[in-house]
Amino acid sequence: LAPEGFLPGYPKITDILDNSAKLVLWPTKPGRVSWINVLGVAPDLTLFDLVVMPFEVVTRIAFGLVIIGNTDLAYEVSLNGLSPGIEYRLELVAIDSSNRYGEAYIIFFQTSGGAP
Repeated sequence: LAPEGFLPGYPKITDILDNSAKLVLWPTKPGRVSWINVLGVAPDLTLFDLVVMPFEVVTRIAFGLVIIGNTDLAYEVSLNGLSPGIEYRLELVAIDSSNRYGEAYIIFFQTSGGAP
């Protein structure tokens, strides 16, 4: 079952390597997707953290906003600067063009390679 705002099978993490991975989104409505990547063991995030103040989350590794115009294609975000053998937690939420928020969605993934 896909989270609200996405086609089945999305969002997902692909191309996982030692130091990078790829977030792939296929939204069903125009709008935007806000995301933040933290260590898997980081404290829980709130919707406010995710959408309004991601730059203030001290445990963040990366965050961003993807503007969605065309819903006939997938959007990709490169996640770089990761460490080998570490579990990460990527949290995201779809926000439609009327500024309605879907539910926050969490993806856990682990980079390849041995831990440093």
